[in-house]
Amino acid sequence: MKDFVSEKQDGITPLKTEDKAAELDRLREQEIREQMVLGPSGQFLAWRPKITKKFRDRIIAGTSALGIQGIDTDTSLRITSEKNRFTDEYTAEDLEKTGEQLNRSRQKFRAGRALGRLLRALSSRRIYTGNIITTALVHGGKIVKVDSDYLKMDKDELARREADGLVTNLTVDEVVLMTPSADCPSVTMFAPDVNAIGLAHCGWKGLRAGIVSKLIKTICDEYGANISELQVSVSPSAGELEYEVSEDVYNEFVSQDPSFAKAFTETTLQAEEGKKKFLFNLNKIIELEVLKAGIKPETFESSRLSSIGSEFFASQRRQGDSRSTNVSLAGLLK
Repeated sequence: MKDFVSEKQDGITPLKTEDKAAELDRLREQEIREQMVLGPSGQFLAWRPKITKKFRDRIIAGTSALGIQGIDTDTSLRITSEKNRFTDEYTAEDLEKTGEQLNRSRQKFRAGRALGRLLRALSSRRIYTGNIITTALVHGGKIVKVDSDYLKMDKDELARREADGLVTNLTVDEVVLMTPSADCPSVTMFAPDVNAIGLAHCGWKGLRAGIVSKLIKTICDEYGANISELQVSVSPSAGELEYEVSEDVYNEFVSQDPSFAKAFTETTLQAEEGKKKFLFNLNKIIELEVLKAGIKPETFESSRLSSIGSEFFASQRRQGDSRSTNVSLAGLLK
């Protein structure tokens, strides 16, 4: 940790070396005890945001601690069942398949089973995995509204629908929102005054495109939500001391808003000659965005857990292309 700068430079957040790391470890251990959901055999199944305790009868939300292979890249895994979504049951047709078709059916089945476990970890209510829906990520700022007409679209069209965020006021009896990630945070927004919910994948490119402010605007414009009532939760992500980026990324954000410098810490770790490297706190960017938009600090929460620095979550940086993928779910119970 001694390679990190410890004096404030040009608005960059100072890092107090061992003290900072020790305090972060303490906060992470506390969060694991309070917010990680254990399965029957003692393994971690999911991270659950605090807002689900406050609104336990109204929403489900959380992020898997059991990755699913291919769910972010394989179109057929995004939409699989007769209801145009996921399935955790074999059909008679599946049992008759051979070769590659059989392997694909097995992969779909495994995805459905994993999602079923996640749903059971997040809620005692029986929720059909076939109601889960997601989009093809484009790492931008597009948000789609999921209503009854949206769900009537052809399954192939749904599977290829490009967006990084979803909003709905339908209950889990009709739809559960899902977004995949493997270091990027997911943002869940719940509007209790109008009973609407949103979920977005927030990679650095999406954050640069303003996806957080667009998610807020969509919920407020489409459903009439009061911004001061919005409950916002940010999932585990790459980690504030683990995610290293180039100076170009730093410059892109700071040129948009100088206050974004608070999300970066300069480091000399692995820096090329003449080039700076920065540790990038993705969740801090989201915090700055939502508070600037008018959301109250007491209705905002952000995980401190790191996908890169722990074995709980899948991580592109830690595991490479062979890794599985985390998924975040959000839905309205009533």
